Parts: sequence; C-alpha cells; structure tokens
Amino acid sequence: MKAVAYARYSSDNQNPESIDQQLDVIRDWAAQNDCQIIEIYSDEAETGTSDNRDDFLRMIAESGSRDYDFVLVYKSNRFARNKYDAAIYKKLLKENDKKVIYVTQPMLNEETPEAMLMETLFEGMDQSYSLDLARDVIRGHKKNAQACKHNGGRPALGFDVDKETLTYILNEKEAQAVHKIFEMYDKGFSYDAIIRELNKSGYKTKTGQTFSKNSIADILRNEKYLGIYTYNRRPHKVKGMRNNRKEKPADQIVKIPGGMPQIIEQALWDRVQAKIASRHKNPGERAHNKAISQYLLVGKIECGKCGFKMVGKNGGTWGDKKRYDY
Repeated sequence: MKAVAYARYSSDNQNPESIDQQLDVIRDWAAQNDCQIIEIYSDEAETGTSDNRDDFLRMIAESGSRDYDFVLVYKSNRFARNKYDAAIYKKLLKENDKKVIYVTQPMLNEETPEAMLMETLFEGMDQSYSLDLARDVIRGHKKNAQACKHNGGRPALGFDVDKETLTYILNEKEAQAVHKIFEMYDKGFSYDAIIRELNKSGYKTKTGQTFSKNSIADILRNEKYLGIYTYNRRPHKVKGMRNNRKEKPADQIVKIPGGMPQIIEQALWDRVQAKIASRHKNPGERAHNKAISQYLLVGKIECGKCGFKMVGKNGGTWGDKKRYDY
C-alpha cells in the first residue's frame, strides 16, 4: 500500500518540533502496516480552523492525479479544527479513492456507524476546543491591554519589553533612529534620503534589516511614539501577513495615552501628520508635477491587498528607445 503523510502545528501553543514528532508516529504506523509513504505534506504555524493552508490545499489538489491509498494524519485535529472543512475535504479525498487514517485514533478509521459517530464527536470537540481557546486568548489579551502590557509579537522599533512586568521600555539606540526619521521628514527630506541616512549611520529595523519605504511610512503613522498604548488596531493576519493600511472600527481599538514611553513630542508629531495629510490630499497633482507624462489614474485606484494608492511609472528595455508608461 502507498500513502502520503500530512502534519501541521499551530503557532499558538506548539513548536516546529511537533511536526517531526507527528511524522515519527506516522512512520511507525506505516512500517507496522506495510505501507510506503511517497510524499510528506506539512504546514508550519498554520491554524487548523481554516483551510487556507498551502500544503494542505496542495495535497487535496494533487489527490486526484497521484497513485496512493491513504492520507496518514497524527490525529483528527491535525487534519482540521473545523468540522465542515473536515467533512468536505474527506469527501473530496474519498471521491479520489483516498482514505484518511488517523494513526493515533484507530477507533475512527473503521467503516462502521459507531466509528462515524465517534468521528463526528471528535471533530465537534476539536472545533469547540479552538473556539474556547480563542475566547480565552482574547480575554487574556484584553486584560493585558488594560494594564498596558505587551500582547505578543515583535515590539515596534524603539521599544523593548521588560521580561518581568511585560511592559514596554525604551530601546535607546532604536529610539534615536525613530527620532531621526521624524525630524528628517519634518524638514522635508524624502523617504529615499531618510533611508540613505539611516543606513549610512548603521541603524537597522527591528529584524536587523535595512530600512525600506514601507517601514518608514509605518513608523511615521504609529501613535505609540506619542506614548499611546494601542491594542487591536489591525485586522488579524492572513497567511502570516497583516494589512497595515487597514484599521478596525474605533470602538474596537484600545488606546491608553501615557501607557508606554514617549519618543516623539506632540508638536513634532503634529507637524509630521500635517505634512503626510497634505501630500496625500492631491496625489495626482504631485505625480504630474514630477513626471514627464500625466498619469490620469494616479490617486484614484489602489491596491486591493495592501491599500496603497497606485502611482505612475515608466520604463523600457535595453536597446529599446521607446518609453512605456503604466
């Protein structure tokens, strides 16, 4: 018999080693049942409450064209924590003559009414556990937010987290970079000029990388530099990505003035925000002043993924004397 293996771990309470642990148990089952594993699919730091998992969807898509008998999974909650997804995708696999085997839950693998009932109960319990966990996490985060404590993730440039109190403290070196960004923008320097100066002075982003235009734009709009603690401002991440151009409704955002160290004084903040607003007020006119060609849609259309306004651009190819505007 032939099989593929699927393993997954969630970022909330597990670690990458859990995939290796799952695969060890799956390989033992395969060896004991004279089954050859021809492919391993795995998703790291992906929740099972959604089917938006790259390798999971690839496994489903390839199931119709590959020759094997079983999909081996450690247990039911690794396949899905949503009972509807579990039913839909097991049905798709069954239509492609593939059977899902939960190697640590043999009672669910039998073709009996009792096994079907047990499987339904387990899938419901898996989904219920995820909903309870999410509710507890949200409750804990709100309690932390009321005390202006760090709620996980990477702190903004200029801040560190006190390991004992979980409150924000200044990172002096990074705070200098933040102040330089605001001062240079206030004096009329472009993003490119600011980036060159930061890189020349040896400043790095929180991840140790050189600065980019996006990172500068985010810093200039971050109210935390005024000392305002904020929580629940952005929508949840999708596939590890967060849309930093979108905000939740004001009544869902927690804002506590004085909840963290202040890096930028109010007067400098106000001047910078006024400059940002003025530059975005008529982007079409600004682009036309700079560009050789007039781009009629500048400022009128935006990227549906990140929310940035689209701008005009031109270019050509080596040896091509014609310029293309788009």
